Amino acid sequence: MKIRAGRLRHRLTLQYKTESRTSTGDVVTAWVTDSTVWGAIEPASGKEYIAASQTQNESNVRIVIRYHATINDTWRVVNDSKAYSIINIINEDERDRMMVLHCSQGVAEQNSLP
Repeated sequence: MKIRAGRLRHRLTLQYKTESRTSTGDVVTAWVTDSTVWGAIEPASGKEYIAASQTQNESNVRIVIRYHATINDTWRVVNDSKAYSIINIINEDERDRMMVLHCSQGVAEQNSLP
């Protein structure tokens, strides 16, 4: 996949989750910023889920970024006030140049911003 730099117009923050225990033994979850990169956000599809008598929307997107060696599907991508859970990662052409992140935004608890 050859990509022009102008296509990577979204400023994205890559974050991973950490957990620690307080002195009382409670688990505290926090999102830590690894890096900020340029990328492209492309709509993939939209779905509606009905849960607990409420309709919740989920947006699926493809996010294209330059290769990032440590990212995995437990991370998330934040753009403005939207957090996207990474579902799947594709190393385009297996050449460590570009990555396509299949992401969802909406339903999952892990999407909520602190």
